[in-house]
Amino acid sequence: MRNGWNFVRERYRLQSAMEYLMTYGWAILVIAVVLGVLYSLGIFNPSNFAPKAQPGSCQVLRPNGPGTNYNLQLEGTCNNELPQYAAVFNAEHSNVFADLYGLPTLTDSGGNITILAWAALTPAGGNQVLFQYTPSGGYYPNLKELADAFCSSNPTGLPIYYSSSSYYVDECLSQIAPNQLEFYALTFNGTRLTGYEISGGQVTPHSVSVTMGSNSLQANGQLYIGGGPGATGWTGTISNVQVYNASLSENVIEAQYLEGVGGAPIRLQNLVAWYPLNGNANDYSGNNNNGVQANVVYTGTWQSEYASP
Repeated sequence: MRNGWNFVRERYRLQSAMEYLMTYGWAILVIAVVLGVLYSLGIFNPSNFAPKAQPGSCQVLRPNGPGTNYNLQLEGTCNNELPQYAAVFNAEHSNVFADLYGLPTLTDSGGNITILAWAALTPAGGNQVLFQYTPSGGYYPNLKELADAFCSSNPTGLPIYYSSSSYYVDECLSQIAPNQLEFYALTFNGTRLTGYEISGGQVTPHSVSVTMGSNSLQANGQLYIGGGPGATGWTGTISNVQVYNASLSENVIEAQYLEGVGGAPIRLQNLVAWYPLNGNANDYSGNNNNGVQANVVYTGTWQSEYASP
């Protein structure tokens, strides 16, 4: 009789344990699924919890006014905090336009320019222009960095591009990881067009010979961010665009990359324009090259696209 009673008690205990597991096991499974979804959305990305730089919190101070290079310094909170916002572009009719003052004429025998940017692309086919530099009031010649679906298979390829009315040159550099905020760099000195492939913290230059001849790029041209005349616009996020009147060295470009998406410009003496795109299209270089934006949206939830160098 006692053995029978013990069997009933043990069976009851096992049944209670199974009911407990069934009840709370489903709850644990649901919690695990929810946590997995949140993780995939980047909710637990450390970038989401880092302090965010407010719009205009860091800028270049030029005590003697725009265009001067004496006693330059950064002013404000300039410790490479992640920006609070990033600009979202939506292909057609979405860009930032600026007249740039402080750039030299680019010819076969002189003149230099460097353009840097952080951007994430949603491939949409065809050429999607990240930035384009053209003469004031004209289209040719132009200098571009763009995504080209015909450059390579999916994901899309990244060419650097120079074009005149009768001559062009382009070079495919690397693969773009869709929807991932990456660093882009382009330099041009009139004879060499150089783009930089960034992978695993390493910066690798790719240069192309250019014959400009009479197709010089006149000084103080126009910059289009996220598109440009005759181009398919960028679909995705763009942040921290910097323009210099020098061909920055590979070491300087790598140092700028390692500062991350919130990095302030390093070569202040050569800085022409700086567009953090942190809530507006203002130029924070101190040179008053403010941009005019069209159909640009600013988002505070861009961090899931970004992994710090």
